[in-house]
Amino acid sequence: MTPAPTDSVQLINTLRQQLILAQVRIMELEDERDQLTPRLDEIESLLAEAQKLVDLKLDETAHLQQVVADSQAQATTLQSQLTQSASELSTISNQLGQSEREARDMKEQFTESVNNLTSRLNKLQGEIERCHSSRSWRWTAWLRCLAGFFNSKGA
Repeated sequence: MTPAPTDSVQLINTLRQQLILAQVRIMELEDERDQLTPRLDEIESLLAEAQKLVDLKLDETAHLQQVVADSQAQATTLQSQLTQSASELSTISNQLGQSEREARDMKEQFTESVNNLTSRLNKLQGEIERCHSSRSWRWTAWLRCLAGFFNSKGA
């Protein structure tokens, strides 16, 4: 069963047509490849730039995470210091309140002492005035004068 010569010729012509069509298709694909190559290069360049940006942002993120960790450590330290300062302030405030109470008590005692001394002074001045206004004081004035005169000569 060999094919008839016309069938072979027809088959060869069909194969030639398919080969020509395949070559045309290859040329079309090469043209598309040539058109897509600059776009592919551009896309690869954009991807490289995008990768650089991603790397940069990752570095920035790592730095920011370190800054956040440092800030949190500082905040913890400051919170501890604030708590300690508040405790010390409370202690000082209590001491101040105690000192104010003691000062108020001492002021009251001082005022009471001054009032007592003023009252006693007034009484003593009253007694001196009564003594000076008495008849015996007036009658013995010449003796006090003589005593003052002799005391000043002897000294």
